[in-house]
Amino acid sequence: MRTVGRVEGDLSISAGESLRAEGAEGIQVSGAVLCEGDGRVEGNLTCASLRARKGTLEVTGTLRCSGEVDAQRGGLRTGQDLICRTFEIGRDARVGGSLKAERGETGALLQVARDASFTQGLEVGGALEVQGRLEATGLEVGGRATLGNGRILGTIEVGGEISVLGELDFEQLEVGGRISLGTLSRGVDLEVGGVLKTQGDLTLKGRLEAGGKVRVRGGLHADTIEVGGVLEVRELHAQQAEIGGVFTAEEGVSVDRLEVGGRLRAGRIDVTDRAELGGQVETRGGLKARYLILSRDTRAVGTIVAERLEVGPHARIEDAWAQEARLDHDVRVRNLYADRVELARDVWCEGEVLYVTEARIDPAARCASPPRKVTQLPPAPVA
Repeated sequence: MRTVGRVEGDLSISAGESLRAEGAEGIQVSGAVLCEGDGRVEGNLTCASLRARKGTLEVTGTLRCSGEVDAQRGGLRTGQDLICRTFEIGRDARVGGSLKAERGETGALLQVARDASFTQGLEVGGALEVQGRLEATGLEVGGRATLGNGRILGTIEVGGEISVLGELDFEQLEVGGRISLGTLSRGVDLEVGGVLKTQGDLTLKGRLEAGGKVRVRGGLHADTIEVGGVLEVRELHAQQAEIGGVFTAEEGVSVDRLEVGGRLRAGRIDVTDRAELGGQVETRGGLKARYLILSRDTRAVGTIVAERLEVGPHARIEDAWAQEARLDHDVRVRNLYADRVELARDVWCEGEVLYVTEARIDPAARCASPPRKVTQLPPAPVA
């Protein structure tokens, strides 16, 4: 084993060679370090640049490089920190402490035991593991990314899956497979091909697009939401939400426009503009919308309040209040209160039908008691 202290100029490390730092400050090289194959440095290493032709270079202490770390055909391992301007590593890179660079690129695994920061960006061909906080301007990972927490400006692109234990701040997050987020996440746009799960709130200034299932244990706030499969939240606030499958909200839903293709269950639903719902609708605190369309065969449990209400054929609803209510054929309703009422053939009213201005009733419609014109409707229980 060779003992080395301060070196003026360049330093070469032969394949299989081990160096020991002469003092506590480590090996200090004014020029470049060239490693011909597998190599080992016991202690700290400081240099202007580093190039590893092949193999893996291990530095048991901290590696400081004022320029570039070039190991396109090799790997790198440090026992403590890695500090450099840029690095390009073809194989695995394992950092036992923190990592700080302007830009980095690895072909396989990048593993950091503490925090990592990149002022320009990071590209990882395989897997990324940062146990602490990651700060970067742009992140691209081909496979899997695991973070303690982070703040990523620009775009995050992950081909497989990303998992964040704590908070995450981002601008654009695009993941092909699965996203698992921690206690609080904030961003602009999020797109996932498969599954999204969060342990806390998720706030987006822009768009959420998910092909599969979304489960947010806290509140979900976004401008536009498109979920192809299942959406489960504690509460939802959005301008526009479109869910192809099942939508469940433990508490309230507040949106401008809402479209649900499958089953909907919520504490209360408030839609300031238009809602189009199909399948089964169930609310504890009622559903209120300016314009509400219930599709064919819909089953609605809970109070309905709308300015304009359209109920499709073969649907079943309970109590409904509206300015204008139109029920298609073979609809069953418990009680209906509206300014203007239109009932198609085979509509069945189990309770009472009260109207103020006009009632157009098909002769084949059936009511437990005759529709009655009143000067004022009873107040709706949903304000």
